[in-house]
Amino acid sequence: MSRIHKAVLAVLLLASCLLAYDYVSSRQSRSFDYEGFVASLSTIYPDQNLVLDRFEEDVQLLPEEYIYFEAKDSTLDLISIYLGYYPFQGHSESMPHDPRVCYPNAGYDVTAGPDLVTFARDEGEGELHANRIVVEWRTDKRLVFYWRQERGELPLQPEQNLDSLEQTWSRFQSGRSDLVWVRVEFALEAMVDPIPVDWQGRISSTMQAVAAAML
Repeated sequence: MSRIHKAVLAVLLLASCLLAYDYVSSRQSRSFDYEGFVASLSTIYPDQNLVLDRFEEDVQLLPEEYIYFEAKDSTLDLISIYLGYYPFQGHSESMPHDPRVCYPNAGYDVTAGPDLVTFARDEGEGELHANRIVVEWRTDKRLVFYWRQERGELPLQPEQNLDSLEQTWSRFQSGRSDLVWVRVEFALEAMVDPIPVDWQGRISSTMQAVAAAML
């Protein structure tokens, strides 16, 4: 067997070991501190009457575990916050779905974005990353920020493919494979774009609350 063949075999063997370990490690018990996260939201958004709600039963692509809050006035959805929790992300029975897929499936058109946006951290160095899109359905126009957080970490880098070698290696090193999708959505009638600095700080604080709740 030539050196090239041996090297290829070694790489394939290593990749197989990483994938096997990734699958086994993802079976480890993980949990999300919903009570602590909800308490954080009341601190981050004290002026918003956030009400816990559920989607219609026939909505597809939802994880088994999610929370959804809305704040409304008499006629308008002012803000909504959605968090979908995937304790075993990356496998067929619990596969995360990008909001760019979910909105069109719900009848919305993505009319702007996705654009990468950054937010300052409350503490520490570096910036926090999210995606921004505008979606429309008839007269309903919404400004949406969404991001992914994995293994109790902050979104310090732009999103990468879940099946990338770097992501697989990160799961291997940490021994965990949990993930959340987070979405903060505003009615364009109720929020200017770009959003004010204080609201940027609220989104940053939401990211940090998510990381703290991933046990």
